[in-house]
Amino acid sequence: MDVVKAIDKASFIESYLKLMWCVHSKYEGLTEEELVLYRLGMQTFMEHIEADLKELISALKSDEED
Repeated sequence: MDVVKAIDKASFIESYLKLMWCVHSKYEGLTEEELVLYRLGMQTFMEHIEADLKELISALKSDEED
């Protein structure tokens, strides 16, 4: 993975986390329906973050081995 792609992935991860913190700050007053959407959103974003982090870690490890 080149540096530009790694920086791009890290930036997306940072944006995902900022968004989730923003949503989480509104968590207390949510209705039952909003809570379901919140949970689905959290799961979706966390899956994306996890996949991006795995790719970054793998790329960094392969760069380290070269």
